[in-house]
Amino acid sequence: MKLLTIFSIGITLSLGSDLIPNQNYSNWTSIQNSGFASLAPNEVWIGYDYFNEIPICRTISALPFHIDSVTSIIKDIDNYPQVFDRVLSSKRVDPDAVHIVVDMPYPFANRDYIVKYETIENNTNKIFKFKATDQHNIPLVQDCIRLPDMEGEWHLTPIENNKTLLSYSWNGELLGSFPGWALNRAWRQQANEIFEWLNDELSK
Repeated sequence: MKLLTIFSIGITLSLGSDLIPNQNYSNWTSIQNSGFASLAPNEVWIGYDYFNEIPICRTISALPFHIDSVTSIIKDIDNYPQVFDRVLSSKRVDPDAVHIVVDMPYPFANRDYIVKYETIENNTNKIFKFKATDQHNIPLVQDCIRLPDMEGEWHLTPIENNKTLLSYSWNGELLGSFPGWALNRAWRQQANEIFEWLNDELSK
């Protein structure tokens, strides 16, 4: 089932993206909930589409917290292992780049990636974009599969009563021996865990 247009944001981002569509893009195949308009608070919509044979995922939920509170967690990259349980480590390789290692369930190998971040803010929205970089000296981690094309975006929009509409998009490739038939399940699990852990942290 395809998702109807969720919302329109008319801003220009300075960091070019080869994969992540803008927030107006609507041709998603829904794999959890049929459309954002029908979501109750804290429910999670998840969808995906393919761009040049690469799966891009997007998940959206309305969080019952002020945008500044949500922003403070997403910007605190060094603290990701304390917020997101599957992040084993998050180490800066320079002021705007980070090496992240992610735990994968048995029997799959862990994944890692090195990305550069960029923050774009205007009077309403906050956007945190990240994209893989090869400008580093990080060796391959033992028993870990590197994701060389990782790319994604956190997009935050304030809504009524101090709530935040959070859209998270990412390159859904897992590479290695991960079976194609299990991708939808992995994407659903990843998206639901992200919002579960964010809610837990914001509720403290």
